[in-house]
Amino acid sequence: MKRQTVARLTAFLDAWLSFHCEHEGLPGLSVAIYSNQDILYKKTVSAVRRPMPTELYNIGSQSKMLTALILLRLAQEGTLDLRNTAITYVPWLAAHPDPRAQQITIEHLLWHGAGLVRDGLQADYWQLLQPFPDRQTLRRLACDSPLVFDPGFKLKYSNLGYALLGQIAEAASGVSYDGLAYRYIITPLALSHTYPHLPPNEPIAPGYHPRYRGRYVPLRDHTPTNTLAPAAGWYSTPEETARIVSALTQTDSPLLQRPWHEMLLHGVRHHWHGPARRGSEYGLGMMSVEAEGQKLLGHSGSFITHRSATFTDLASGTTVAVMAANKDAPATDILLGIFDAIGFFAAHDAPAPDWQKYTGLYQNALVSRFVIALPNGLACVYVDDWSPFGIVDHLEPRGEHTFRIASTPDFMAQGEDVKFALGPDGEVSSLRYAGITMWPSHQFAAQNRWFAP
Repeated sequence: MKRQTVARLTAFLDAWLSFHCEHEGLPGLSVAIYSNQDILYKKTVSAVRRPMPTELYNIGSQSKMLTALILLRLAQEGTLDLRNTAITYVPWLAAHPDPRAQQITIEHLLWHGAGLVRDGLQADYWQLLQPFPDRQTLRRLACDSPLVFDPGFKLKYSNLGYALLGQIAEAASGVSYDGLAYRYIITPLALSHTYPHLPPNEPIAPGYHPRYRGRYVPLRDHTPTNTLAPAAGWYSTPEETARIVSALTQTDSPLLQRPWHEMLLHGVRHHWHGPARRGSEYGLGMMSVEAEGQKLLGHSGSFITHRSATFTDLASGTTVAVMAANKDAPATDILLGIFDAIGFFAAHDAPAPDWQKYTGLYQNALVSRFVIALPNGLACVYVDDWSPFGIVDHLEPRGEHTFRIASTPDFMAQGEDVKFALGPDGEVSSLRYAGITMWPSHQFAAQNRWFAP
């Protein structure tokens, strides 16, 4: 991506992310974009107007992606066979009262096809009402929980299954799970802020439960995940997680050899219907998402008070990581909005220099819009949600500081004028969009009496 394009993308993302963080009261949000072995963009914003002490977050179920990599490396080295049954390495699973449990293979566990329940029959550790399972508790949870499907029958998400994969990796290799994490991921990529278990006294981003009665409830203590670390216990930063996923998905991956890398990228994945147009597939620890013609590969994550997502666009090799300090933050929607922005700016380069002065975020009491200079006019996107490029108005020049709404999905304003007013300093002081005044975002509250401080 050209330097000028990156600068324009940065200006948009800075305004869009800050606007939403403040507008929605998000406690904290960190983003990184990684491409061609370099960080194109990095940003942390917070509605509480104080610096985040760190960009280190629990990455939740993104941990599964890293656990799957460990298992594939062990298979690559001949330490285990993915077709082997789980009881080959965790013989205590043979005590399960359902004989079908003895048919569960490592491959079943990797794609959530073992038929195991999600978290066990007593899973209030997710509410912090009890500790996360130690080894003995994990055995009890796994053996006491009935199978809900035959192994290999269908996709059935299971954190217990990935906890078992951690136990299998240790038993097969004779090395601790943490040792394998450093051997196969952390040391080869020279990561300095990525951990399978959080070290003592390591500060993390403050976390908040979903809103309760209009306020975010903070989590004051670190919560060890114990044997659930392979499923949801890793900590990392957006920059380092983006580097991991980029290394996992690039053509000559430093983390996996062919054909194991081909299996990871193009192996069979099992489909489920995600929300709206963002259907997903799952296999070997990674999700694939089809979004506006792009195939994205990665994983999302959620852990009590943090939420995250990291995906790579396989066509361009661009990786985006989003991490939020509250569990109900729409991390995947934010990530998809960022990919949409990357695609838009890459496709609309070299704007007319005279129109750059119109670029920026504008607000009124009804709507918020971001104006973007294009080679043949302006684009206006609606930034009140996390899909700003879902609706784009195209404005063609009509006269001095005046444009016409040439095309828009909104039938109410097509053909009307957009007029910019400039102040003595040459900066836009306001605009009239189809008859309704808008102001630069930083001036809006002072100009509209209903929103004045």
